[in-house]
Amino acid sequence: MSKKDKALARAAAARQRGRLKKADFVKKHERAPSLVEKLYCRVCGDVVKELIMDENYIDTRTINGQVVKTVGLVLAESSEYAEIELTFDDGSTHVTYTCKKCAHTLTTDDLEDMYALDLELWNAEGAPEEFFAQYGSRKPLTSKVIRQDGGPV
Repeated sequence: MSKKDKALARAAAARQRGRLKKADFVKKHERAPSLVEKLYCRVCGDVVKELIMDENYIDTRTINGQVVKTVGLVLAESSEYAEIELTFDDGSTHVTYTCKKCAHTLTTDDLEDMYALDLELWNAEGAPEEFFAQYGSRKPLTSKVIRQDGGPV
């Protein structure tokens, strides 16, 4: 079994265990699937980032006699957004996110399942086999909150 297959098996096991309420933690935009519409805390399912209109970018133009209004969008953090740094058994680290309330109560099992789902997402986004050879087998041991409330902790 390849390292990639082993990583994907970890993700399948995480989904099957069902410890995380939101295994499908990235919601893509219905009409523009390359855009992320919402990000959810994997542990409790709360929305932590959401695509919103950027009031600073509104452009109105006339194209072929029709008025066209263009509105910018931004993936904005909610007040519950927090970033955590995972430390792995090989000494490496990885930054990911969760909500503020879950960030302080994560178990090693939660970290494993969260990282396994990250591996699954990277595969869906086209990460090469070499990526999984380097990162696919490491195990998260600890986490620490590195950012919340819009700034460093």
